[in-house]
Amino acid sequence: MKGMKKSVCLILAFALVLTSALFVLPTKAWAVDYQSLAPTCAIEADVTLKTTPGSGSHAKLVVGTATAAVSFGIQYDTACGQAEYRGVPAFMFENVLSPSSQDYSWVGRAARDKTFRIRLCYQKKGYVWAYVDGNYIGGVTNKSLKGKAVTMRAEAAVRVQGDKVDASFADIVPYWKSAPEKSEHGGWAYNAWYGGKRKPNKKALKIQDIGYGVRIFGTAKFGGDWDSNPTKATSLIQVY
Repeated sequence: MKGMKKSVCLILAFALVLTSALFVLPTKAWAVDYQSLAPTCAIEADVTLKTTPGSGSHAKLVVGTATAAVSFGIQYDTACGQAEYRGVPAFMFENVLSPSSQDYSWVGRAARDKTFRIRLCYQKKGYVWAYVDGNYIGGVTNKSLKGKAVTMRAEAAVRVQGDKVDASFADIVPYWKSAPEKSEHGGWAYNAWYGGKRKPNKKALKIQDIGYGVRIFGTAKFGGDWDSNPTKATSLIQVY
C-alpha cells in the first residue's frame, strides 16, 4: 500500500510538471492566475487569417527576445501534431524556450475569413496569456523570458514553399505598464525580420500598410518548413 501511494504521488507530480510546462489553466489550485496579473506589456489587434491554398499558414501576435518567445493566434496546419486540430483553423500558443526547444498548445477551434480581437499579455516573471474577443483563453510560462526586455510583434507564415498566406492585423494597439500614456496606436518597423533579411526581398512574404495595421501575404521561397526554417517562412513587424 505504501508503494502504491508513492506511485500515485509520483504520477501526480509528473502531471503537475507537464501541465505547468505546456499549458496552465487558472482553475487549478497550483496554477498561476494569469488574469489577476498586471501585464508589463501587451499587444492587441483585429486578426484575420484568410483561406488560401496550401498545407499551412498562420497569423499570430508575439512577445519575445531574439532567442525566446511566446506567440498566440490562428493557425491552419494539415500536419498538426494534435489530430483534433489537423486541417482545421485553431487557436494556439507556441512557447519557444530556446532556438532548439518549443512547446505547442492548441486551445480551441478558430476560423478563417473571420476577424478576432486578440490580445497577448506579458508579465515580467515570464507569464504570457491571451484573450480572444475579450474572453480569457489561456496562458503559458516561459522561464527564458523572466525579467527580460521583450519586443512585441505581429507575424504571418507559410508552412512550406508554395503555400500561400493572407493575414491582416488591423487597429494594432500596444501597451506598456511603464508608459501607459503611449498605449494607443503604435508604430512599427519592417526591418526587424522580413523574410530573414533586414529589408524587403522578393523571396519573402509581402507586407502592406492598411492603416493602424498591416497585411502580410503571398508566398515565400525557402527550404524545409516553418519549424526548421522559421526566419524564411515568416515575415513580421515589430510594434513599438
